[in-house]
Amino acid sequence: MAQPIKFLLAEDSVEDAELLRRALHKAGYLPEWRRVDTEEAFLAALHAGLDLVFSDYSMPRFTGLRALELIRARHPEIPFIIVSGTIGEETAVEAMRLGATDFVLKNRLDRLGPAIGRALELGRLRREQREGEEALRASEERFRNLIEHASDMISVVDGEGVIHYQSPSTPRLLGYPVGAMLGRPAGEFIHPDDWAKVGEAIRQALLALDHPVTVEFRIRHQDGTWRVLQSSGKRMTGNGGPPQIVVNSRDVTEHRALEKQFLHAQRMEAIGTLAGGMAHDLNNILAPVLMVTGLLKIKLTSPQDQRILGMVENSAQRGADIIRQLLMFSRGVAGERVPIQLRHLTKEMADIMRETFPRGITIRHEAPGELWSVVGDATQLHQVLMNLCVNARDAMPRGGQLALGAGNVELGEPGVELPPEAKAGRYVMLSVADNGQGIPPEIIGRIFDPFFTTKGVGKGTGLGLSTVLGIVRSHGGFVAVRSEPGKGTAFSVYLPVAEAPAGAGPAGQAAPVPGGGETILVVDDEEPVCLSTSLMLEEHNYRVLVAHNGREALDLFMRHKDSINVVLTDIMMPVMGGLDLARALRAIKPALAILAATGLDHEDSKPELKELGIAEVLLKPYVPDALLGALSRALNRK
Repeated sequence: MAQPIKFLLAEDSVEDAELLRRALHKAGYLPEWRRVDTEEAFLAALHAGLDLVFSDYSMPRFTGLRALELIRARHPEIPFIIVSGTIGEETAVEAMRLGATDFVLKNRLDRLGPAIGRALELGRLRREQREGEEALRASEERFRNLIEHASDMISVVDGEGVIHYQSPSTPRLLGYPVGAMLGRPAGEFIHPDDWAKVGEAIRQALLALDHPVTVEFRIRHQDGTWRVLQSSGKRMTGNGGPPQIVVNSRDVTEHRALEKQFLHAQRMEAIGTLAGGMAHDLNNILAPVLMVTGLLKIKLTSPQDQRILGMVENSAQRGADIIRQLLMFSRGVAGERVPIQLRHLTKEMADIMRETFPRGITIRHEAPGELWSVVGDATQLHQVLMNLCVNARDAMPRGGQLALGAGNVELGEPGVELPPEAKAGRYVMLSVADNGQGIPPEIIGRIFDPFFTTKGVGKGTGLGLSTVLGIVRSHGGFVAVRSEPGKGTAFSVYLPVAEAPAGAGPAGQAAPVPGGGETILVVDDEEPVCLSTSLMLEEHNYRVLVAHNGREALDLFMRHKDSINVVLTDIMMPVMGGLDLARALRAIKPALAILAATGLDHEDSKPELKELGIAEVLLKPYVPDALLGALSRALNRK
């Protein structure tokens, strides 16, 4: 069966072309062909689908060597056979050197069949080679695109740690220009404390042919900061030279920072739980101290006794205040957005700093009496001041002056330029200023970024100022900062003024009046609390019954329910707690006046306390006047 063949013939003689066609038939081929005799026609007919190209050596308007030149330039895989009656041996050899597949004399067309067979086989091999090369180029291009656009960094190092290749993602991860790290030991960039484990990982990777070796280490960014890389290295095979390792590295700095922050949050939660238990016990210890001190101040009236008792009372109250602050900050208790007089907030913070900061730091507090009020969350604003004050303390390791203040400002007046994030209007400005180390100009633009910190490992999470900014913005305000290295830093927090100003402070309470023989049921699991409370109430003309848990109180109430006027119960007690006791008492005597006391935060219990009609909760430790005032109000509500 004849083999189809597509070919292009460059020939000026029609008769010679016909002879060639017959010779092809005779050799067993079924030709599909076109004859041309000019360069223009040759180029127009030349295409990649041809099996062969035949050409006469010499034509009036075209030559075989020119045809060979054109085909080599456009389709070098197509076999080219010169068919000529005048070509000499030297010319034929030159044509073969230039790329011709074969040559056949016109008077020896019987050689055409074997020549075509060899040419077709050569064409097949050339096509396969070209397809293989194209596939290789495509694969290389895909690989190059993967490397160039990968988020990970690809490196090649030798057994000594010298860098031989860095992928184009290097500038994105580490800031160094492409090629800047080549030929240099990796140890120049890796943290000195981490180089030993990196060197061991290189040694292990050279020994392990079947699996990669993973290591995590710190590496210096071009800007001088340390980034954390997680790298996986595997020995390269078949490179023919000294052993090398290909390393895939991923930046896990932020991921590790988040993990540390999560662990920090867990530790803070554990500290909060521990602080809650400690606060409960300490408040129960301080409660009878304050109660007995108040009782003794009635009995011991000499000036010296009053001074001594006043000192004891103040010390116990200071301890209670510190415990309250510990609870607030360790547990992150947040209050409602209510009108706040910031003068009280700044004064309280100044008092805390004087108690807790190093004695080498002088605390100065300034706030006018006519300070405007703002609407906010007192706990969150406490956090703002605490974060700023702690940063100021850390900026003065050898001591210095910390100025905490507040003032009224009005933004938007003619000629006053507003910050981009500020709106015109009235603000209360909180200021925290120190004369410490200051902030370098090159990093002041990053101080509010999450996880950015200049403190050493374990000394800060980099979340303090970002927390400040988030809280202030949530209150509709903004933060400004001025700093000069070596001279100190001043933060200014601007909070919009409340439309309905709050009063200057908590409402004053009327002096409590003595009891009129009413019976008070005191329920507390702490014997000193029960005893001191009983003595104080009896001194103020109340009758007192005492129970040490809810079940005991319930039994006592059932025996004296007609005579008991008020129940004062601790919220957290063994056997039966205060809330369960109140619920049972409400079922027995709905109109009964009930007061609650607690040494812990009671935010979670507020809805249930309200539902049970318990309007007042006394926070331990409380002074006698606070208890007597609450009893007076409870009895007047009956």
